[in-house]
Amino acid sequence: RRLPDGPVIVVSNHTSYADGVLLGAVSWERLEDGTIDIFRLVVDPPAHRRGVASSLLEVLSALEPTHRTIVSTGSRNDPGLAFYARHGFVPVAEREVAPGVHLTDLERVAIP
Repeated sequence: RRLPDGPVIVVSNHTSYADGVLLGAVSWERLEDGTIDIFRLVVDPPAHRRGVASSLLEVLSALEPTHRTIVSTGSRNDPGLAFYARHGFVPVAEREVAPGVHLTDLERVAIP
C-alpha cells in the first residue's frame, strides 16, 4: 500500500528543544464509511516497550473517533499481534501478499 496523503501523528521526546528525538509515528486514512485504516505505526527501536505505540493509538482515537479501526501486520509478528490484541483488535483475515509472506488483517469495533 502507498502512504496516505492524509494526517500523520508524531510523538517526540522534547527533553530539550534542540535535542528532540523522534520516538514514533502513525499514519492513517479515513475510508468512505468512516473506518480508520492505519497504514503505518512505527516506533524507534530504542523506544520500544515505553508506551509510545500505545500513546499513538490513544491520540489517534481521540483525534479521529470512529466506529471501526483496521490495521494489518505480519502474521509471524507475534509482538505486533499481541500489541494489537491488548488494544482490542481481533484478527479477521490472513492473506498472502508475496510467496511465503502473510499479513493478518485486524479490526477494532467501537462499543456503542
